[in-house]
Amino acid sequence: FCKKAKPRTIEELATITAIYRPGPLAAGVHRKYVKAKKGVESGTPIAYDHPIIEEILKETYGFISFQEQFMLLAQKLAGFDKGASDKMRKTLVKKSLDSNAAKVQERVDLRKKFVNGAVELSGMNPKRAEDLYETIEYFSGYGFNKSHAVSYAIDSYYSAWLHTHYEKEWLATCLGAVDWNPKKLSKVMSEIKQLGYKILDVDVNTSDTVWSFIEERNGFVPPLSSMKGVGSAAVEEILINRPYTSLANLLFDDEGKWRHSKMNKRCFDSLCKVEAFGTLEEMTSGVIDNHQQLHKIIIENYDSLRKGKYG
Repeated sequence: FCKKAKPRTIEELATITAIYRPGPLAAGVHRKYVKAKKGVESGTPIAYDHPIIEEILKETYGFISFQEQFMLLAQKLAGFDKGASDKMRKTLVKKSLDSNAAKVQERVDLRKKFVNGAVELSGMNPKRAEDLYETIEYFSGYGFNKSHAVSYAIDSYYSAWLHTHYEKEWLATCLGAVDWNPKKLSKVMSEIKQLGYKILDVDVNTSDTVWSFIEERNGFVPPLSSMKGVGSAAVEEILINRPYTSLANLLFDDEGKWRHSKMNKRCFDSLCKVEAFGTLEEMTSGVIDNHQQLHKIIIENYDSLRKGKYG
């Protein structure tokens, strides 16, 4: 829809944001909007039933896209004051919730007031005033607040610009934004894979405090901090001491002493289970077959290993 509509301003982007929802789509408003916009751009003007309608709906090519527009129509065309136009908005938007006789009569009176005002104050044709009110009434079922639409449009534009010019950083940020929600994270991962990127395993040598892109592997690696059992102090210690080339280098310093004060048994347990030690020499060479074997080596011997490399 965006590609066909070719928005050139934030206002146009806000309009297609408001239109691209179930109600307007079901009514085919998106197709009519594109057709009207192309017509105007090629020199075919839109026929409006009244100059005031043109003034208010010109920016959206004749379509009521925002609640504020029908409130302005009520004010400028039918003589409503601002309070009455806001009351009209509330009455129409909540119509599906109101079925008692008083509310039904309120809507009947509202229609009569609008049509009579448009005819008497603005000289509008009665039939066309009725048609306009019916359009407003139908639109109110899915009407969108303009201030919200503009806010969404600005956010959408920022997002699209970042995705275009800083794609990898933007996608890493998207992953981080939903890291706490497995369902949303799965959806974002799926979309990123469709763009041709990989989702890599957590790794003590490449993972950071946030999602990051590994150029040589063309993929995104999760942060260490997203792993259960790996606290912020442990992450900081890992980042200070890495890179870890081998199992001995991971566990002991140059003097053969246990290297870690923040990485505890639970931390090693979690990192083994998520296969975060895949870049150690023993793993890449096949000396250690898999992370389950590595888990047994470290966890089952943890207390002995902590005493140091020698002895």
